[in-house]
Amino acid sequence: TNALVSAFAFGGIPARAVEDVVARHDLLFSRALLTEYRAVPAELLARRKITAVQWRALVAGIAAVVAVGRVVVPRKRLQLCRDRGITCSSTCAWPVVPTCSRPATRTC
Repeated sequence: TNALVSAFAFGGIPARAVEDVVARHDLLFSRALLTEYRAVPAELLARRKITAVQWRALVAGIAAVVAVGRVVVPRKRLQLCRDRGITCSSTCAWPVVPTCSRPATRTC
């Protein structure tokens, strides 16, 4: 969610990174992640973290990204860590994309 907020509300390097991910990977979303995507823009606007113009860009950008992905129902909850040697203290829903560049129908 943070990557999409940065990409669509602020642009720059995060926007280019999201464009690259969308172009090169199959996007997978859980219902919980979609719920978060619906809630976060309004929360940011209410807390005055983004402007109305940024809110519109963020909502449109998230909608565009979600439109090219597919909703999946996770069969198992995973703990994922990006760095070796660091213990995860909570379960996260974090990769939005598969961890490899092969189609999502294959095992990564």
